Amino acid sequence: MPRRHFRGESRRCRHRDRRNWPGGGHGQASATTTAAIACHIGYSVTGQWPNGFEAAITIKNTGTNPINGWKLTWTWAAGQKITQAWSASYSQTGANVTLTNESYNATIAPGATLTGIGFNGSYTGTNPAPSAFYVNGTLCK
Repeated sequence: MPRRHFRGESRRCRHRDRRNWPGGGHGQASATTTAAIACHIGYSVTGQWPNGFEAAITIKNTGTNPINGWKLTWTWAAGQKITQAWSASYSQTGANVTLTNESYNATIAPGATLTGIGFNGSYTGTNPAPSAFYVNGTLCK
């Protein structure tokens, strides 16, 4: 039985009418992407005592787009633990550390360096610096 067409409806099958497809029927999908992050992390131990230390961190946005909301992550190599942080909230599971922006320092403009982030930590034995830092999942150089 033939299909009935209603008033105003095209006789062509809609699934064959490529004008209604995303991308105008050229077989191209459309997607929203976020700008890539480019960054550099400064890490320095500003004080050290038996089994404890203080560290300062800077995050430089070396990209061309602002970083709106940041999450800095790294992995300790020697069992260090953060005991207190400032200008960021922190969490640590085993050797994996996450520092997350506060509401007042969430945006880092292109070319700008965020300073004032720091923490106190504890360690046993040695206290090597982390070998790699990531901002929002992107390796910083």
